[in-house]
Amino acid sequence: MAPGGLVMTDQGGRTWQLRLPGPDGWATLSNGRKYRAGVPKVEIAGSLGKQDVKPGMLLQFECTLDESGKVSAPVAEMRFGGKFKPGVRQDRRRSGRDGVRSQVTGTVEKIQGALVSLRVPRSKFAKKGIFTVPVEDRLKVELKSQDIRHARENDVISAVQGAELVSGDFLVQQISIRTSSQASAAAPT
Repeated sequence: MAPGGLVMTDQGGRTWQLRLPGPDGWATLSNGRKYRAGVPKVEIAGSLGKQDVKPGMLLQFECTLDESGKVSAPVAEMRFGGKFKPGVRQDRRRSGRDGVRSQVTGTVEKIQGALVSLRVPRSKFAKKGIFTVPVEDRLKVELKSQDIRHARENDVISAVQGAELVSGDFLVQQISIRTSSQASAAAPT
């Protein structure tokens, strides 16, 4: 990403400087001028891998917890990019022999081998506010976001709508971006 926008190369080899208005609806053009354009619609989706999990990411996943709060098996899937509320929530209706089905949401503190430590509100499962979960090597992290900061180098713009201005800038009104683990050059925030 370039400051204030994205650089896109189309199939014909032409390079476009995409300008995205901020939350206030204003965009800064390449000539420094401000342009009122409205807030763009942004959709970013795709799958990330374990190597893409970084401190600061807010993740959510489901697991089975035993009575002591230990996860019964390594987690294979997580979600990133939503407006999640941190915490450990149990669904007693989904209890089994191995424990209680639970949803855990927290901010990644550290990754050490097959363990991911998340900051969560203090509870009987996280007395110090840290919840550590084992993850599979082939962890799949589903990304769905409306935050352009989650776009990364080499992501694929699957659709874009907007207007080309006299300045040569392309002002984005709507954009869809597909991301993947292969495009992990920059850590999403």
